[in-house]
Amino acid sequence: MTLFAPHAIITGATSFVGGHVIPLMAQAGWRTTAVCRNPQPDAPGIRNATTVVAGDLSDMALYTRLSEPADVIVHLAALSPEQGHSADAMTESNVIATHHLVRHAQTNGVNTFVFASSMSVYGEVQDTEVTERTPFISPGLYGLTKAIGEELLRDPAEKGKFRAMAIR
Repeated sequence: MTLFAPHAIITGATSFVGGHVIPLMAQAGWRTTAVCRNPQPDAPGIRNATTVVAGDLSDMALYTRLSEPADVIVHLAALSPEQGHSADAMTESNVIATHHLVRHAQTNGVNTFVFASSMSVYGEVQDTEVTERTPFISPGLYGLTKAIGEELLRDPAEKGKFRAMAIR
C-alpha cells in the first residue's frame, strides 16, 4: 500500500458488514479509516484498518479527527430497536450522525458516499416483489431513520457534490 492509495472512511467498523468490508478494501489496496464507538482490537474491521478513530458520529468533535482527505465514505453505522435502543438514541445515531457525515463529505471533497440503508424503509410490504417503486407503508422508527438518511444524500448528490448510493 502506498501513500497514494485511495482512502475510505468506513463507519460501523466493528459491525458484521464492517468486519467484511474493511478487510476486502485493505486487500484491494485501499487505506481505510475505521470509525466506531468502541474499537475492539480483535474485530476484523479494526485489525485490518489503516487508522482507527473512536467516537460518536453525532458528536461534531469527532470530525476534527477525520482530517485525512477521503475518496469515499462507506456509512454502515446505525442503531436499531432490536439492539434495545431508544427512539432518541436511534434518531441521534441514524439521523443526526448521518447529517453530520454528509456535511463532512460535502466540505471535504469526498467523491462517493455509500449508505447502508435497509429494507425496513418499506415497512409493510403489500406485494411479493419489492422494487424502487414500492411505496413506504408504516416503516416504523428504524425504517424512517433510514429513509431520512437516504433523503439526506439526495440533495448533495443531485447538486453534484458527490456520487451517492443507498444500499437496501
